[in-house]
Amino acid sequence: MARYDEIFQTLVERAISQGGIDVETFMRRAIQSGMSEDVLMSLLEEDLLNDGPIFGKYVRSMVGAARSSVMAAERQGETISYLVSDPEVRELLRDLDIEEVAESALANADPELSEQVEAAIAGNVEYTWIATLMKTCHVCLPLHGQTRSMLEWREMGKTPDTIHQLQGWDSTCKCRLVPVSMAESQSELQQPLYREKLETATGLKGSKKTRRRVSQTNLDKSEEAVNEAMKTSEGRRTVRIMGQANRETNDG
Repeated sequence: MARYDEIFQTLVERAISQGGIDVETFMRRAIQSGMSEDVLMSLLEEDLLNDGPIFGKYVRSMVGAARSSVMAAERQGETISYLVSDPEVRELLRDLDIEEVAESALANADPELSEQVEAAIAGNVEYTWIATLMKTCHVCLPLHGQTRSMLEWREMGKTPDTIHQLQGWDSTCKCRLVPVSMAESQSELQQPLYREKLETATGLKGSKKTRRRVSQTNLDKSEEAVNEAMKTSEGRRTVRIMGQANRETNDG
């Protein structure tokens, strides 16, 4: 599993590099078109203040870097915790003389020590691919429930940290690999496609839909509405006001 500190550094460096390229490209094209320096600076300032395609993209990339690293930290902490608590893995850690390293990795949330532990047991402990079914990408879905050692997953080129980037840098797929003992002890991980009878929009009963599908439909509609509003300056202002009001409500 990739270290969360290295993920953050890599993605931040990419955001900075790409942001610099975008600004330089815009300025060169503007100058080539005969634009004055005052107008050029005015357009850049407007883009900055209104989350435009140049600076807005940079900010979203930075936010994405933070989110990716936090998700990786959570996954790694959860994984190390289960490995240390599993009796069979615990014995393996003891045999490999890294039991204390694992304890320290867990206690201090140390990514370097966690990496050492995972590398030492990569060929001995099996991991199950879990599809969370929240905007799951087409690559992850057929892998759901498959179990292999981490070494085998890597040899196949199937790791969540890289597979999602191949789907696009802004991929929202949250699938992951978890120790098989963890997957087996939590049935909701192995069977996330829980189905129940729900009333449809027309009031008819008996339609089988997943809970995830119903809730995701509402989330998608909300996201589409926000994206549509962000196309105009007035819409962006309204969204920001709504966001501020929401934060004030939660703080209260």
